[in-house]
Parts: sequence; structure tokens; C-alpha cells
Amino acid sequence: MMKNIKTFTLMGLAAALTFAQPVSSYAAWQTGAGENATRWWYDNEDSTYASNGWYWLDGNNDGISECYYFDNNGWLLTNTTTPDGYTVNEDGAWVKDGVVMATTIKVNNNKKSTVWTSDDDDSSSKSSSKDKSDSYEAAEDDDEVDVKDLAVDDPERWDHEEAEKFVELLNEYRAERGYEDLELTGGDAEYYANIRSMQIVDYFAHDVPEDNDYIEWNEYTNEYIVKNVVSAEDAIRKYKSSVGHWNGLMGLEDVYEFGVGFYRMDNGKYAVSVNANEFNDDGCRYGDYIK
Repeated sequence: MMKNIKTFTLMGLAAALTFAQPVSSYAAWQTGAGENATRWWYDNEDSTYASNGWYWLDGNNDGISECYYFDNNGWLLTNTTTPDGYTVNEDGAWVKDGVVMATTIKVNNNKKSTVWTSDDDDSSSKSSSKDKSDSYEAAEDDDEVDVKDLAVDDPERWDHEEAEKFVELLNEYRAERGYEDLELTGGDAEYYANIRSMQIVDYFAHDVPEDNDYIEWNEYTNEYIVKNVVSAEDAIRKYKSSVGHWNGLMGLEDVYEFGVGFYRMDNGKYAVSVNANEFNDDGCRYGDYIK
């Protein structure tokens, strides 16, 4: 439940105190006063503050949110185990196996995440606004659903905005080399790339798993895959770190089908698949490889 800051008598603003931790130097994070001068709370900037549970917070406005637990009085828990059994590090961020759980899902910092209880599977990274299952998993047993009709741009899993941002960034680098812009063609190419981004989470290889219900392997495609990235910018950095992959992306030309899939994994990060057809042959169009 949100509390009004005016009733929070134990806390005060300590603008003069330097916060040494990563979340510190941003206006919403505040320190207590007196004996609580080393403790932290989060000002929602609407006369309320975070309290009594989990919150996804992008405190430094870098587009990436981490999850923090606040007690009933609004104090951030740090370097401990939360009442519902999860681990938070010295900055207060939720960690699993030493890795900070993060998401680029746009969330409202004024809303508490209510998805975690002691019965939840801590292998999943979720936000308070996400309560639907993966649309493919939910539809697999429904004989009336045609896989071609499923919404692979569903923001629950597939982030089309990140895909578009990736192409914009890629084209900036291509322009520096004098290459023409690439454009997402949508349709079958987008569908194929989205499915591939989902598949590489568990099967990180260029050949398509034979026992899947969605697509067949298109041996003619130019495919570039990466996973465990947090944003389009991060995906660009990963591709740039491989000379072969980066030169391949730079060298794409005469592209008539182009799709980019950003699939949100259970840890909140993305798996990315870039798929392009460069020559006009009806025998290798992506639509021919969709089941």
C-alpha cells in the first residue's frame, strides 16, 4: 500500500549526503535523518513513497529497471533475505545466483509489484503489470488456434519497439559505411524472426529444432543470434564484439525480407534473432517455412 510522505515522520531529505551506491544520485532516492541517515527510501514524487513489498524501479533513468524490496515503514532492504525468501544485494536489488534481475519493460514506479510470494518460482522475472502467460504456451493445446494467427508482437514476450530501435541503431552504423538503410518488412519475416528469438533461449543454434510447432529451418536465411542482452543498444554492442557477425550485418544488401525478433526471457533479458533474405527466390521466402 502506498503511504503519504507527510505521515512519514521518521524520514527527511538529506541532500547534502553523498550516496555511494549505484542508485544514489537520483532525485527519487532519499536518505533518512538522524539514526536513519544511512538508510534509503524511494520518493514516488507524487506525495507517496514505496513501502511494504517489491517495486520495479529505474532510479537512474537508463531504461533498465531493477527490483527492490521496501519494508512496512518504507525503508529499502539491503544485503539480506527478504521476508518472502529472496536475496537482495548491497544496493537493495534482487539477485539470483549473484546476477541482478533486470527488465526493460516499461513500468510505473508508483505501482508495487505484487507477483512475488513465497510460493513463486524465483527463476522468473516479472513486473506488476504482467500476469498473462506466454501466448504460445497458452495456445499449444488449443486445436482451434492456427499458429500463424498468434500475436508474436505481444509485448508480454516480443518487444517490437526494441526491434525497431535495433534497426535504427544498425542503420546509423551502415550509413557511416555508405550502405543503404535496412527496413523491417513485417509479415512472415517478422514472424519467423520472433519465433527464432523464442527458440534460441533453450536451443542456441542456427538450425531450427525439428520438434517445434511453428517454423521449419530456412537454410537460405542470413541469421544472426544473441541472447541475454538488456536492450537494443546492448544487442548492437554484442554483435559488434564479433567481427564476422558485425561485418555480416553491415554487408547485407538487396534485402527483400528482413525481420528482427526481441523475445523477453524469464530473467527479463532478451534473446535476439535477425533474419534476412537477400535474393528474390520464391522457394526461400519465410512464408514457405511457417507451419
